[in-house]
Amino acid sequence: MSFLLYHLARNPLKQEKVYQEVNRFLPQSTSTVTPDILAELKYLKAAVKESFRLNPISIGVGRILPENSSFSGYHCPKDVKYFYDNLEMRNVD
Repeated sequence: MSFLLYHLARNPLKQEKVYQEVNRFLPQSTSTVTPDILAELKYLKAAVKESFRLNPISIGVGRILPENSSFSGYHCPKDVKYFYDNLEMRNVD
């Protein structure tokens, strides 16, 4: 959420577009957010998805290998925590 607010603050025209869309479907501060209303907030959903694309929640994948393995000639023993990002695989212990 913080990155979404950051990106909208840096793009006032987009921020205004999100504001107008939300204001159209939720005109009062006491308006109830329903699944139907959330389905209509298409630009907000696109802004959230773009924010996640620009600043992913996770930068890689962690695994504990169930058996001894080799990757590109590197021996990786089983039951050790490894983290793989798009640069390399490494032991995190």
